[in-house]
Amino acid sequence: SPYLHIAQSLVTLVRAAARDPAGTPLLKEPPPGLGDLDFPVFGPDAAAVERVQEKLAAAGVPRDAEILLVNPNSSDLLPLRRWPAERFVEVCRILRDRRPGSYVVLTGTAAEEPLGRRILDALARGPGGAERCVSLIGATGLRDLLTLFTLSRVLVSADSGPPHFAALTRLPVVTLFGPETPALYGPVNDRNHALTLGLACSPCISAWNRRVSTCTDNVCMQGITAESVAEAALARLGAG
Repeated sequence: SPYLHIAQSLVTLVRAAARDPAGTPLLKEPPPGLGDLDFPVFGPDAAAVERVQEKLAAAGVPRDAEILLVNPNSSDLLPLRRWPAERFVEVCRILRDRRPGSYVVLTGTAAEEPLGRRILDALARGPGGAERCVSLIGATGLRDLLTLFTLSRVLVSADSGPPHFAALTRLPVVTLFGPETPALYGPVNDRNHALTLGLACSPCISAWNRRVSTCTDNVCMQGITAESVAEAALARLGAG
C-alpha cells in the first residue's frame, strides 16, 4: 500500500513472507502502528567513545565542547532532495554564533568531502571565519557515526540516511523534506522534527513512481530558509 509509512511496509513485507501465497495481495491483516515499532538503543563501548573523541580532538574540538552536527548532503541519487550548499553555510554560522562555545561538526561519506571543503571555505570568507566549524566527513564509519551521535546535542540533515540511523540514539534531529514526504519516509521517533513547505506539488517522488519526477526546479527545498532550520535546531536544544 502506498499509504503506509515505509517502516510499516517493511515490517509487513517480512510478515507476508510467512503467509499463504494464495492470499494475494498480502498482508491481509492490520499493519503495525508506528508507535508499536520498537528500536534498540545503541550504546558505544569505551573504546569507541575514545576513538571518536580522538578524531574530534584532531579536528580541533575540545573534549567538553557542545557538538552540533550538520549533515549537508542527500546523495547524488536524488538531486531533487538537495538543499543549496550556501544554506548549510548559513546554518553552520547561525548555530555557531547563537551557541557560544559550541562546535559545528560536518558529517558525511568520503564522497562528500568536496562539499564539506566548499562549506568550510565559504565560512572562512564570511563573518567570524570558520572558527569552531570543522569537518569529520569521510572520517567515520557507521559505528563511529552512531558513537558521535551519542556525544552530540543535535543533528541537522537533509533527507538521507543519518536521521534514520539517529533513531537508534537519543539525539534530536531536524530533517529537511521536499520532494518526498515525512508522512511516509520520516524517521520513526519523537525526537525527529521534519521541516517541509507543504507545496501542492510535493511530494512528487516515492518508491511507487520509482522516484522519477518531471520537476526541474525544487522550490520545495530552495524555499526552506536557513533561519527556519537553525531555529528548529536551537529549539531542539532547548527541549533537550
